[in-house]
Amino acid sequence: MRSRSRLWWRVAPPVLFLETELWQSDWMNSIGAFPGNFFLWLILAIPVWAQVEGSGWEGRNHLPALGSGVERVQDFGYDGAGAVGGVVERSLKPASYAKAIRPVGLDDAFAASGRLRVTESDGGSGVLLGWFRRDSVGWRMPNSLVLRLDGENDHFRVFFEYGTGDGRTGSGQTFEGRYQDNDGSLFPAGDDWYRWELAYHPNGAEGLGEMVLHFDGREFRAPLAPGHRASKTVFDRFGIVNQQIDGSSMTVWLNELRLMGEPIDLET
Repeated sequence: MRSRSRLWWRVAPPVLFLETELWQSDWMNSIGAFPGNFFLWLILAIPVWAQVEGSGWEGRNHLPALGSGVERVQDFGYDGAGAVGGVVERSLKPASYAKAIRPVGLDDAFAASGRLRVTESDGGSGVLLGWFRRDSVGWRMPNSLVLRLDGENDHFRVFFEYGTGDGRTGSGQTFEGRYQDNDGSLFPAGDDWYRWELAYHPNGAEGLGEMVLHFDGREFRAPLAPGHRASKTVFDRFGIVNQQIDGSSMTVWLNELRLMGEPIDLET
């Protein structure tokens, strides 16, 4: 069970998005959202950002909350037993569980490693793991460099991708050709743990910048496109973030996490 007694809430810009969602719902319309129930509306909108008190980890929309309309379940964080993860659902609303880090960009070298396990995977699910900026939002997020897990029914595929600060993108994959034609691109969901390492080398690919992924004993490389490294791009968080497009859920767990070769304390 994830501990929730140590969470405290604060208002952040995403509150505006939550307010809009509540305003459009049938439930709010049935009671009259404004002006008589303005304070009720405001109170429901507050629990958007959460931080584990005394730690460097913070959550954004990562735990179940009151809601209406189309149900979206985000239920991920620290499990109290040496792993982070849980149920992550694709949604237009951002959700993340991440650790604040010293800001880095595409002129810096950085790396992370660990083990991951996908225990459940629906078709149309997706989870991102890696570096991003706290206010990163959108499909193919700007200011991000991440491992992407794409769900199929009881399986998943692995990609790695980046988004610059001005919205340009690039990616690599762990298989040849199109995934639609390649059943060998699928990893089964279940109890197996997969070891991974994702690194970025600013001087790789003859100075373009290069992402290098080691996954399940194999190495994969993808260069940045010409000119992308020069974009002003900043990452100040490392962790889990949902893929921000409509879809379904995946249950994923991470442990033995290391950042720049140093173990990440998941409890503090």
